[in-house]
Amino acid sequence: MPITRLILIALIVMGVSALPRAQTEQTYSLVWADEFEGTVLNADNWTPDIGDGCPDLCGWGNNELQYYRAENVAVSGGNLVLTSIEQPFGGRSFTSGKVTTRDNHSFLYGRVEMRAKIPTGGGMWPAFWMMPQDDIYGSWAASGEIDIMESANNTTWVAGALHFGGSWPDNASTNTTFGPAGVNFSDEFHLYAVEWEPDSIRWYVDDTLFATRTSSQWYSTGAPSNHQAPFDQEFYLLLNTAVGGDYTGCTSPACITASLPQQYLIDYVRVYKETVPTASEMPDLPSESTLEGSFPNPFSERTAIRFGLSEQTEVRIVIYDMLGRAVNVLLDTTLPAGRHEITFDGNGLPSGTYACRLETTKGSLVRTMLLTR
Repeated sequence: MPITRLILIALIVMGVSALPRAQTEQTYSLVWADEFEGTVLNADNWTPDIGDGCPDLCGWGNNELQYYRAENVAVSGGNLVLTSIEQPFGGRSFTSGKVTTRDNHSFLYGRVEMRAKIPTGGGMWPAFWMMPQDDIYGSWAASGEIDIMESANNTTWVAGALHFGGSWPDNASTNTTFGPAGVNFSDEFHLYAVEWEPDSIRWYVDDTLFATRTSSQWYSTGAPSNHQAPFDQEFYLLLNTAVGGDYTGCTSPACITASLPQQYLIDYVRVYKETVPTASEMPDLPSESTLEGSFPNPFSERTAIRFGLSEQTEVRIVIYDMLGRAVNVLLDTTLPAGRHEITFDGNGLPSGTYACRLETTKGSLVRTMLLTR
């Protein structure tokens, strides 16, 4: 197999499985954040959740053992602090903290991230997740759930998940874990994020991509003809630590082995929206050749590929499929220095990930893009 084809296959596979964020970087603008400065929880952003889910959803539907109290939520030292304690209260053996932005702030698409140090030990279940502001498509999980980060017990791994499909018990889910050798996520702060687009959701830890899901992999029985449902509605944010529960494998106080109290420390939560640069916002002459990527991405028919040249040069732009086969030669000519744009028409090609390769006399650049139907 030619070396060029091997390199392309490697790049494309990385684009959907383990790609550093720099290779798929979008342009984002900050639209909302809480840096947790001061000593008081911002009530315009967050509301503590109280109770154990009873009477409608005792144990929060997961056989959890804690009772959530406002007293277990604090802002201190530049962090939101959610503390889990062995403390009989409300008929439960443990108390813990949970906050949400429901009815305060909800979001549709963008990058959602948190920098946090998570609690650890047998029975601990910290999470950073999103739920629909309104159950447009039906009760859980027909209207969806996005789990940005959750972990349990010894915290040598974290996971990202989606819940979708029909209302319970006809729900479905996908889940991916990330556990680099020698890492315990409770030892220090890490950055957890999703990048959420109409037809794809990507999960990152410390800006390393570890999971990607596309709209071909989710659905809602509440909107069978809408392939973007249920993740095309506004979702709000949740932060909590459960004690015990099905996810931990421990549903009895006797099997909780964590050294309590434990603290979930959240340095900040930030939400960004993607911004598409216009030609007038780009410098006329880049200092080196650039391949900004395709806009929109994902796309259903056509997408604009934008690139810059630092000098007049021979340019070739080729689109490759996941097998490394050239499916379209978009450009093969000489162009002057400056910013350029060319349209790629995906009609006639199947849905999937494609690589756009820009070749000049000084080298080449590759960006991935997602074609959906």
